[in-house]
Amino acid sequence: MVLETEGVGGVYAGTALGLQNTTIMLGAFVSPPLGNSLAAINAGLPFAFWGGLCGISLLGFFFVKEPGDKKS
Repeated sequence: MVLETEGVGGVYAGTALGLQNTTIMLGAFVSPPLGNSLAAINAGLPFAFWGGLCGISLLGFFFVKEPGDKKS
């Protein structure tokens, strides 16, 4: 969907995909050690943390619009 965003054409496609992948991999790099560090406090906290991250991600899907959707 990044490439279908208005204003992102062939000129900016590589930059848009690079920024998207960097953001995704930053989260994948930070969340496991951060969650594992919570295990020192309580063994169930990492799972609650990762579950919260999943909930935030699912909540973010409500803000994704289909290409060509002009309801806003």
